[in-house]
Amino acid sequence: MRLATATLRAALMALPAILSAQDAAASMTLTQRLRASEGEIQKLTEAMDSKAALAKLEALIPATKPVFAKTSPKVGLDSSQEYSTLMAIYGQAAKAAISSGDWEKGKTNLEKAQDVARENSAETTGVITPLIDMWKKAMDASKKALEEGAERRKALEANDKRTEEEQRELNNFKIHDNNMTNGPKAIAALQSTLDGLKSDAAGFEVAISSIDKKLKEEAELMLKFKGDKAAYVKAVLANKANLAGIEKPVDKVAWLNRMLHLSPSNAVAAKQRDIVLGKAPAEPEKKKSSKSKKKA
Repeated sequence: MRLATATLRAALMALPAILSAQDAAASMTLTQRLRASEGEIQKLTEAMDSKAALAKLEALIPATKPVFAKTSPKVGLDSSQEYSTLMAIYGQAAKAAISSGDWEKGKTNLEKAQDVARENSAETTGVITPLIDMWKKAMDASKKALEEGAERRKALEANDKRTEEEQRELNNFKIHDNNMTNGPKAIAALQSTLDGLKSDAAGFEVAISSIDKKLKEEAELMLKFKGDKAAYVKAVLANKANLAGIEKPVDKVAWLNRMLHLSPSNAVAAKQRDIVLGKAPAEPEKKKSSKSKKKA
């Protein structure tokens, strides 16, 4: 019975640690720093200033990866949250880098995010699996105690003049009730966390493959220009259908940023980007010459 109570407390420590996103964890400085910067990063992203957003995100990345501490279940879950935050920063930095035209850096950041996600999944599994086992043992013990003590409980509840010892005995039955009520919820939350971490690690593979494919396709096209990036960009921009075929302004800016990353001095790309961003007036459309009417 005391073991079940201790198990309940230990497992309950894990549940709010996952669901509350470590709101009160003083050690989660990286999480706090990201939250403090999210508003400004979002504004820069909405303004399509991806380079500035990238700089903000890169400033959050610690010089060395935090140690995944597991001295207790709570410390381990705190470390898991820290790693999840680092993964998120790398993921956002990858997106910002790709939008700014630096696909290579974007791929590197995606790979770093994936590495952190994989390590987080493996380390957190070692923290959470014992907690799930504790919950299961607590539920088994509580189920047995409730079944075997059913008659005794009825007698205690029927007695209006319980002694202190009898009241403690009745309270213990309520602890077992809590184990049976909270156990499935805690196990589901803990398992959901493990599943989510595994999904994070696997999910980056798709993004990495996608940007890798784009880089390879671009490299193949550039072979026609013998690796001359400036000549390649000039030719691509000369075909106005390439830019016209992109619908969303954010995608237009990202595409033009790539052109400028490859050829920084290209005035056409710079001007078109300024037009999309509203920093320069749009080019006037050429008037079509009126056709003369055919005689009947």
